[in-house]
Amino acid sequence: EREPLHVFCIHLYIHITEASGDPNVLHKAKPFAELLPKLMPGAPHLVHMAFHTLMHTGGYHVSEVDNARAASLPRQIYPLHNLDTLAWVCRVEGRRGCSLTVAMRLERLALPLVKQGLFETGFPAGRFVAQRLLTLVAFGLWDEILAADAPLSCSEHFTCGIWHFARGAAQAHQGRPAAALAELQALQRERRAVVSSMATRPKWAWRNFNGSTEFGVYPAGDLLELACLELQARTSHAKGHQDGELAAWRAAAALEAGLPYDEPPAWYLPTSTRLGAALARAGQRKEAWEMFNSTLQKFPHDGWALFGMVRLCEEAASASEAAQPREAQHVDCQQLQRRFAQAWRHADVRLVGPDQAPELIQQAPAGAAALTPGLAHGPLRLQPSMGAALAVASVFLALLVGANFRAVRPGASCSARSARCPLRGAC
Repeated sequence: EREPLHVFCIHLYIHITEASGDPNVLHKAKPFAELLPKLMPGAPHLVHMAFHTLMHTGGYHVSEVDNARAASLPRQIYPLHNLDTLAWVCRVEGRRGCSLTVAMRLERLALPLVKQGLFETGFPAGRFVAQRLLTLVAFGLWDEILAADAPLSCSEHFTCGIWHFARGAAQAHQGRPAAALAELQALQRERRAVVSSMATRPKWAWRNFNGSTEFGVYPAGDLLELACLELQARTSHAKGHQDGELAAWRAAAALEAGLPYDEPPAWYLPTSTRLGAALARAGQRKEAWEMFNSTLQKFPHDGWALFGMVRLCEEAASASEAAQPREAQHVDCQQLQRRFAQAWRHADVRLVGPDQAPELIQQAPAGAAALTPGLAHGPLRLQPSMGAALAVASVFLALLVGANFRAVRPGASCSARSARCPLRGAC
């Protein structure tokens, strides 16, 4: 309050409030978060930082703009993290082209790091490689998934597990439950290998955090268990086993809710939304409403959850009052539709049917101007809005702020590894 333009204090303020789960705290932090990129327009990490708050307050398109800028600036500290964030934001906005373009670039940049066993911002590089496959799942691009080769020829168990998950989801959606079950069994093998490797304790950075040599503190085993549960749900749906599907979705949502806080979230889209869609298909409207609402409590203006609520609201108009969710009895459906339209205004897909299947809009809406395609082939050259001297100072401060958070591999100094690292600062 005494120094509202103090960049370092704003940075720390964002960090200490982002995981609070308290809307009042988050909305109090929001103006400061939105101010930080303007104060330090030449520092990539500080341009990105607003997302830590806006993720919880619904400022997704602002976050897309910020992270596209952050990913385009020179002197990157966390280049993969910026792109990972951008891919997640675009998924939540329903922007298939943006999310897939960014995820493809992320995969290309991260693959060399996986081979070297390197980390960025505490994340193993396999997390970033997996984002392309998870984006294909999010947008239902099943043929593309089945045509995709295994990443790294499945030499790394986590990314190989995600590959089997994506293939299983595609097989289930296309009505081949036996093939989906085979992929599930392969996914379970990869998960067991990951869990086994996580028992290896390091003699370096993660030792005091109960981390592992290969994955640090990243919950790779839990994420592959989540993938197993989701694939079980999808396979049960393909078989027409509704009870098994709902049980698996519930278990997946519970597991995701227990994951450590992360930004962007560790899983590609909230599982509670897909559980809500399954419950709605089963006619369990009250619990479906609760699931969609639980997503919105964490991620306000999430269009996927709002779409599910709109459908429930429309269906409730023809249902008896006793069958309606109590909350839905007093909801203005038109107001809910306006909220969805606002959240989805930049999307290049439309959601159709009870499964929330994304369908490409041939003519993207006017508000969906592409901010990110240039990232596919190289950084966008955006000029900071302030002078060169401020940009240099911004980069210097960002380097100071970020230096203590970079994870390094044992046995080599960062300077020694920088010569081998394809991304400046990613070591």
